[in-house]
Amino acid sequence: MPNKTRQDKRNKVVAFGESFQVAPWGYMGADVVIAGDDIESKFTECLSSKEYAIVMVSESIARDMEEIIRSAGLGGPVVMVIPSGFSKEDQAWSTLRKLVTEAVGVDLLGKENNSWVE
Repeated sequence: MPNKTRQDKRNKVVAFGESFQVAPWGYMGADVVIAGDDIESKFTECLSSKEYAIVMVSESIARDMEEIIRSAGLGGPVVMVIPSGFSKEDQAWSTLRKLVTEAVGVDLLGKENNSWVE
């Protein structure tokens, strides 16, 4: 049974990345931060915020913020790296595809040799 007196109510999601990467998350209710000049301070602010349960970040931005992500520790929101694109070399895409396949039992995202994957 959940503890109803808990003060820490992290219940929001935020996505960081290029507009084409994060716009779908915005349609599903997540806050969206488009890559730009001030993204590092916004990212750090979201990691220290008590509002966010999940911080999604594109793989390309995560590479630039690697040290910030490591220093965030375990007390903050979950940081989830999302694919920057759909290339075969994209590690986040490979990991996401594997997780979906294991969870669902079917490769919903397609075989690695599909033509729509660059």
